[in-house]
Amino acid sequence: MQAGTRRGGFLLAVMVLLVLLGGWLRLHDLGAKSLWADELFSVSVAHDHPFVPDNGQPVFERLRILDVTLGQSFLTAKGADQSPPLFELLDKASIALLGLNEFSARFPSALAGCLLLAWLGWRWARAADGTERAVFGWALLLCALDPVLVQYAQEARVYSTGTLLAGMLCGWWFLRWHRGLASSPLPGWGEIAVFVLACYGHNNLVLLSAILLASYGLEALRRGDWRAIARLAVVPLAFLPWVWLSWHTMFFTMDRGIAWVQFTWAQAWAEALRSTGIVFLRPWIWLVCAAALTAGLWRGGAWWRGDSGVAPDAAGPLRAFPWLTALAMLLLILAYDALVSAVVARTGVYHYRHIIFMVPAMAMLGGVLFSTWRRPWVHALLALAVVAAAVQPIRATFAEPKTDVRGAYRFVLDRVPPDAPVVGITPADRRFYLDVLAPGAPHLFLPLSVYEPVAYAKACERLRARGAAAVGLVTYQMRAGFIDDLYSLCSDAFERADTFHGNGVVAEVWLRREPSGPPQSPEEGDAVATSCDPPRFKARTTGHVHDLPSAGCHHIAHHQRWTDSPGGHHTASSG
Repeated sequence: MQAGTRRGGFLLAVMVLLVLLGGWLRLHDLGAKSLWADELFSVSVAHDHPFVPDNGQPVFERLRILDVTLGQSFLTAKGADQSPPLFELLDKASIALLGLNEFSARFPSALAGCLLLAWLGWRWARAADGTERAVFGWALLLCALDPVLVQYAQEARVYSTGTLLAGMLCGWWFLRWHRGLASSPLPGWGEIAVFVLACYGHNNLVLLSAILLASYGLEALRRGDWRAIARLAVVPLAFLPWVWLSWHTMFFTMDRGIAWVQFTWAQAWAEALRSTGIVFLRPWIWLVCAAALTAGLWRGGAWWRGDSGVAPDAAGPLRAFPWLTALAMLLLILAYDALVSAVVARTGVYHYRHIIFMVPAMAMLGGVLFSTWRRPWVHALLALAVVAAAVQPIRATFAEPKTDVRGAYRFVLDRVPPDAPVVGITPADRRFYLDVLAPGAPHLFLPLSVYEPVAYAKACERLRARGAAAVGLVTYQMRAGFIDDLYSLCSDAFERADTFHGNGVVAEVWLRREPSGPPQSPEEGDAVATSCDPPRFKARTTGHVHDLPSAGCHHIAHHQRWTDSPGGHHTASSG
């Protein structure tokens, strides 16, 4: 009895340590890296689109995503998006509480990742038998150290939040099958609330919810439990308002309006199964298979000898294998992959992260297979193997650089005056880093869509009419050619002064060409270059020196004055 108490205390300490370790991995340096394109989109929807616009625009109108502009209502922006609004609502709250920065943008994801681990630990503590305890203990270990879960817990996207909700739904699915579906209570109001939140989290969670609700609905019909059927019916009814708000986007997406892959259903399902090895660490898959195969061979050998291979007491090496529970978890994963694949074949929208919601189910299935081993030393060896396989992928996750949008905007803002126009070319048309790096500065932000070339001519007209002495431009490396397109229209008024190439991004600073005529004398206090043949412009951040056209000295003098101006957010540049 005393030994069992000591062992229980040790396991409790291990579970608490796993929750703390997993939480640290998710919160560590949360705001250190720049936001990238998809994160900037989510944060822009949360921050730049109020519930009720103050510029006289309607609370809701049906638009294509490419027609949405900054300042339009939140419902308009999300109705034009292809995903439900849960994460952006959480992000609005986080930014309101913590301010506008990378940490607050990502905090809902990190918090959701921590809550998933806490929920699994709580289910472990409330386990009714050894199998439940083994399953939730293993699920906690595998989810705490899964590199993909760690990665998406540090991104301002819905995937970590969705994994929390999916993990809870899959955990209840496991418990019902383990304890007996026919005798288990059907979802109560708390679980119904989780279903509704999941549907408002991501479209693929709607598919997962449909699978689970259909199964529970059939069981409720078998029992004749009309109260349970009424509770289950609340989920689709609660989702109808979102269907009404976004049906135009749903049809647009189903007609391959934003497609980027071309798969048949069979190809998409094969790709989804392949993605399992990405979201659920591939060495772990082989480890689970090896443990299951070893247990199967052990049982086969025992059957050959004429016994069951399962001892009735703790002395035996194996527990009775929960075949029905394992099959229920496996079929849930396969059914989800099949439905996601059907949607992919129709929409052409796919990324391996769409499988991430099933990682808790995969971890629980692994726990079911591991749970058949009774001996503690077997579990200890398996746990050490799991940890060893995860160390390097987690290190690689933290070492992987993000697209350096922050660096690109910092480069531009260090080189232009506080009222200079800044042009963002899709998908960099988010003003997040203007508001973070230069709060209160009266920069004119001109977002341009690469899909609307007519906007380039209009942008040039606005820049000329404004009389801007300098212009900053930011876009992604894949869109660098569009800066050239814009420059070809504006080159009569502006000249390129400096360029920044960061990780996946490009930024440029243009200076206004001086009209032909007699040279102007610099104003008193201006710093002037010592030589104008040829004039040179030194980038303060990069240290690179660039030749400029003949009017360069005058620009350098003015640039020095801008960056030295009292109260400005810049520091002096040398020329």
